[in-house]
Amino acid sequence: MFVGSPFGPVDDPTLYHYTDGAGLLGILKSKSIWASGAVFLNDISEAIQAGRAIENYTQQAELDERCKALIEFGLGYAGFRGTFPVSHRHIDLFVAAFSRGPGNLHLWKSYAGGIGGSYAIGFRSSYLKACGSALGFDLAPVKYEEPAQLELLKPILHKYLATIEQVVPAELNIESNYSQAGLKQFSPEAQDAVKTFAEDVRAVAPQCKDRIFEQEEETRMVLRTGENLNEVEFRASGSGIIPYVPIPLIDPEGNEFHIQNVVVGPSPRASDNAAIVFWAAAKYGVRVQQVNNVGSSLRDW
Repeated sequence: MFVGSPFGPVDDPTLYHYTDGAGLLGILKSKSIWASGAVFLNDISEAIQAGRAIENYTQQAELDERCKALIEFGLGYAGFRGTFPVSHRHIDLFVAAFSRGPGNLHLWKSYAGGIGGSYAIGFRSSYLKACGSALGFDLAPVKYEEPAQLELLKPILHKYLATIEQVVPAELNIESNYSQAGLKQFSPEAQDAVKTFAEDVRAVAPQCKDRIFEQEEETRMVLRTGENLNEVEFRASGSGIIPYVPIPLIDPEGNEFHIQNVVVGPSPRASDNAAIVFWAAAKYGVRVQQVNNVGSSLRDW
């Protein structure tokens, strides 16, 4: 059982990174967490929710057809049309996911078949902020309701419209070609406005998810690398090669890497796995304050 609350203090909650045994060992060995490229998320719908929220707002707002066409082009250029293609415009955003609490049945099911069992690795949010700040990562809660998402997105949208309406001739017939070639239908000033809009929307997109994921109670570490890709590494997965940025889990003040607690997921060998977590952590020089079993049932959570 836990010593104290598994959620941590209200002003500094413990956030949990769910993974399988291979992921846990990778974190212990490398003393880092990997933030994967945002366009390589498991569910592509996660990457396009910000665009959906803007679309819904556009349909309800009193905007003329020209404004709607400009918004349509901006969203298309940003990659929020159908699929989310990989191109030079879409590979500079990296995300590491955490959840509020170690008893998330949905996430345990996601990793139930993972190699070496399933685990929820708990870190204090203040520790994650300190570790991520050195690389420029932001730690922010995910918004699941569109009104909350639009609080992030409407200022970006209004700034875009205020700029681009002044530099796009009223008579221009806007083509729905979202490539670099399509961008050339605009003046240099309008091109800059489209690019800025696309970058700004994509920067907050990881904080926007469909409400069907609300039970995940997710907080994300997000990094926008821009043109600086020096920190990017690559790993192989079942679906191909995925870019990632390692986040060293040593805060700027040089404090040792430590894990608040590790929760071992449902498993016939949960007790053995818990003992081995302590053993492996000691082997790789990582301090783990607690290791607990979630047990065969999640009813206690």
